[in-house]
Amino acid sequence: MENTKTPNNNSCIGNDINVNSKNNDKLKMKLLLIYDLKLMLKDKKMNISDLKQQINKSYSIQDDEYDLYIGETCINNLPNDSLIFNILNEHKDNKIRIKSVKNIFDIQDQVNEYENFLKRTISLKDKDMELLNSEHEKLLKDLNSI
Repeated sequence: MENTKTPNNNSCIGNDINVNSKNNDKLKMKLLLIYDLKLMLKDKKMNISDLKQQINKSYSIQDDEYDLYIGETCINNLPNDSLIFNILNEHKDNKIRIKSVKNIFDIQDQVNEYENFLKRTISLKDKDMELLNSEHEKLLKDLNSI
């Protein structure tokens, strides 16, 4: 599977941004982040479900965060057991595009959330280790006193 990022005007993600002008007037504008991922498939037995699993794993995005296209046709609503090879032959195209609604800001939020999760988990494990060490020391003292 090969992927390349290419611009496409058919998919846009809008994010509101406030900008201060020279006169301290606030301007409201939209920042558009546009990209597609093109996949080249070689496995003739791959179905839509397999493709979605591979996309979820490879790009860390969920099914509801992207749409699959062949040309301008969305193939998200096709049955999950549909063979990709047959769909490509039907559309006479060899490229499947992924239009994602996930942008760099979403990814940064996801990384921050995961980092916080790791910090909490490590902190809990550290406390567990302290309790175990304390219990170990108590047991050693009890054994020495016998």
